[in-house]
Amino acid sequence: SGRYPQFSGSKNGAGVTIRNSKDGILKNVRAGNDASGRNAIPNSWVGIHLDTTLRMVVSNSVLSGNKGDGITVRSDVPTSTSLNTLYLGTDATGAAALPNGYSGAWIDAPKVNMTDCVASGNGGSGIGYGPRGTGNIKACKAGTNKNGAVAIPNVYQGVAMAGAKDWTVSSCVLSGNGNDGIAVYAQAARGSITACRFGLGPNNEPLPDHSSGIWIGDGSDAIAVSACTIAGIEGTGINIGQSTGVSIKGSTVADCNGQGIAIYGGASTAFVENVTVSGCKVNALAIFGEATQGNTIRSLRSQSNGWAGIQLFEGTHHNRIESSVVLGYTGIGIGLQDGTHHN
Repeated sequence: SGRYPQFSGSKNGAGVTIRNSKDGILKNVRAGNDASGRNAIPNSWVGIHLDTTLRMVVSNSVLSGNKGDGITVRSDVPTSTSLNTLYLGTDATGAAALPNGYSGAWIDAPKVNMTDCVASGNGGSGIGYGPRGTGNIKACKAGTNKNGAVAIPNVYQGVAMAGAKDWTVSSCVLSGNGNDGIAVYAQAARGSITACRFGLGPNNEPLPDHSSGIWIGDGSDAIAVSACTIAGIEGTGINIGQSTGVSIKGSTVADCNGQGIAIYGGASTAFVENVTVSGCKVNALAIFGEATQGNTIRSLRSQSNGWAGIQLFEGTHHNRIESSVVLGYTGIGIGLQDGTHHN
């Protein structure tokens, strides 16, 4: 196939399957599409499947147009896998969708790092890490074109951390998705989300995620969000459901159609500090539910939100609000109601 090796059109599985191997490089590959990287030739499962491999590098490739995922990595032991400059659900220009049927990448192996990938236009999530998944996602786009300026939605999340532990997501644009920008669930733990943009492109282009910018729940623990910008979300900017030890620091939430930040569903020991919330249609921050307790809000700045600055209701208890500023509300500044107590 000339310059670009093609692994496309498999009727019985993956375009490429590599098992029990080490120190390999796959570069300039087409899997699920033709040599131009613009037309689908689907594999019946995934584009590339790595199973119990070590120190593999996959780079500068178009893994799009497959009936399953673009790439899957699975292992019980650390893999030291590098996935760099991949198109996962778009064509080779990164400007048009060439969807995989499921996710762009599904990682269920320790120590898998992704850098400068475009995971957009897929029938599932852009990037998913499963219970065995650990690693770093850096400077990736999920839900947009390669410049981050035009929406190419994934049907579900931009990034899904489904039980993954010990991971980081940094300097990414996770905008334009059909569901959340990032969802953290299934007892995911010890993760960080840093300097990412949700609902916006790099130059503030409006590219709303359609549920939440960030959703954390379902038993997640010790998830840290810092220096992020969340704006124009169709639902709530940041949702913190059932979880422990979530921190939101030094971030901005603006112009969301729901709450700026919602803490609910049994969330405990969440810590929100030095966050500005403005222009959201409901409250800047809401804490609610009898099982939701022991959360701390410090140095929150609420400006011109649709109803309240901070509202506690439905029996939430033992929360602290400190050193915060509430301005320009249309309803109440700080409200405690519906059986809230010991706050």
